[in-house]
Amino acid sequence: GRIELALSLPIRRWELGVGIYLGVLLLALAGMTLAVSGFSLILFWKAEFATVAPFVGAISAALGFATVYSVMLLASVLIRSQALASGAGLALFIVSLATSDRTQVVTWFERGWPRDIASVVIAPLPRLQSLVTTAWDMASGTPDQLLPLAGITGGALLFAAACVTAACAVIGYRDY
Repeated sequence: GRIELALSLPIRRWELGVGIYLGVLLLALAGMTLAVSGFSLILFWKAEFATVAPFVGAISAALGFATVYSVMLLASVLIRSQALASGAGLALFIVSLATSDRTQVVTWFERGWPRDIASVVIAPLPRLQSLVTTAWDMASGTPDQLLPLAGITGGALLFAAACVTAACAVIGYRDY
């Protein structure tokens, strides 16, 4: 009855899809903000120094969750099974951790068309392990990490936007 109740609201279907996505992200971001802020304040008070590292970590965690949840939203409107949607999110998380180093993954395949197909398949996936590593380097003070972080962040946001757009299209055209 949840879908029927949501569809009975006086809003367009794509607004419903985007609203659900942004609402879940807002809740997750609020939880991360409270947890990181509270823990960081205690840690900063005890250690008597402050750093931006916990906040960079929270932002990268929120971005990682945004990409994983976008796939979960798309899977839930396609399949209508929360268990399979959770599995799709877990699968994306594992695959994107494994394929963050694209040059290494592509060498696992033979030269020629298998390697070309592998390159095309893993190209749109977000690079979550690279996001974590680059955010860690940036938070620990390693210079020149802003440009790689911007590219990885842009790719993750583009991937999430594509999945949410596809989910909104499915919600708009599907007869529930």
